[in-house]
Amino acid sequence: MSEKILGSILYLLIHFPILIVWAVVGGVAWLGLTYLRVRLGRWWDVTRRGWTVDPSAARDRLEYREVVNGRLEKLRFRTEWHQGEVVVFLPRKLAWDGATPEWAHGRWEEIVARIRPRVLASYVEFRFE
Repeated sequence: MSEKILGSILYLLIHFPILIVWAVVGGVAWLGLTYLRVRLGRWWDVTRRGWTVDPSAARDRLEYREVVNGRLEKLRFRTEWHQGEVVVFLPRKLAWDGATPEWAHGRWEEIVARIRPRVLASYVEFRFE
């Protein structure tokens, strides 16, 4: 059975190389459009809402971005990802003002409430340091 499948694939490669080229071009275009859609979606969030959450800023951190006085400010939080589950490490409420920039002081509940629904994982856990 596998020889028959391999023979069919070989036949396609030899007689229809343009199909392979179009499959590769289509795959690259799809990846590019997906990346662009995600980036434009975050840009739209910032312009419409004034804030966005980027859980894929880096493998081990999440970024909360907000427009403050015309500037895009960022808060970075350490994360750990495990098979669709994520742990986000945040400062405790009492330590929030000392661990964040002045523009975020006193806004612990607001920022945590914005982060939770934006993390695309089957399970999100917040740990407070």
